[in-house]
Amino acid sequence: AAAAANAAAFSGAAAASAAPKPKAKKLGTGFSQRQDDFLWGYDLVWTPRVALVARRDKLREKEMTRALYHAVERYGPLGAPVHELGFDGKVSQLRKSITFKNDKLLDIVKRHEDVFELVPDTKGGTNVTVQPGAISLLYSEAE
Repeated sequence: AAAAANAAAFSGAAAASAAPKPKAKKLGTGFSQRQDDFLWGYDLVWTPRVALVARRDKLREKEMTRALYHAVERYGPLGAPVHELGFDGKVSQLRKSITFKNDKLLDIVKRHEDVFELVPDTKGGTNVTVQPGAISLLYSEAE
């Protein structure tokens, strides 16, 4: 009888240990580590992820403007044709980012009328020149 009781107890212990343990819930992998929050810190009122993307896009826009400025400066005082600005290494690298994936160079230049000036050239195209004093708009004193 004792052997039967030991066998029953052993099989019950084996069955209990063989049952899979529920996995501990992993806390959020985003910005917030509170259990109540949504994944990646999304919230109904304020979304830190969207704020970070907006900040990233603003920094990339500034970086693109500076890269275009330096590309135009390399061409000299007559300016650079818009289509040739894309051949600059830094401009080309930034154009591949998601921020500028669907933008035309002409549209990017037009957004910054305070820095660039569009001048028609003799071949029917458009050249980009730099406005006087544009460097002071691109770089603050802290930079």
